[in-house]
Amino acid sequence: MAESIRWALDADLYFDWGGGLIWAAVAPTPDAASAIRGALGTAGHATLVRAPEDVRTTTEVFHPLPDPVMALSRRVKESFDPCGILNPGRMYAGV
Repeated sequence: MAESIRWALDADLYFDWGGGLIWAAVAPTPDAASAIRGALGTAGHATLVRAPEDVRTTTEVFHPLPDPVMALSRRVKESFDPCGILNPGRMYAGV
């Protein structure tokens, strides 16, 4: 996985949890998230931890969920927040 990220971007990689967690320091561009998530494929997930505001407004913070899991997340949120007033869109757009 680390090699896939390195092939996609010029990244400084740091390993944690015996290699189970990879921290990637990359240039803060909107296409960096797409490149990292593309390099991961279905083998993992990526979370945006820190970036300038212009990148944060155009990039999803969390890795996209599979459709069935997103539907479940949407239903759980709606059951706790039927009016949709508690942090709308904070975790995922439209949730």
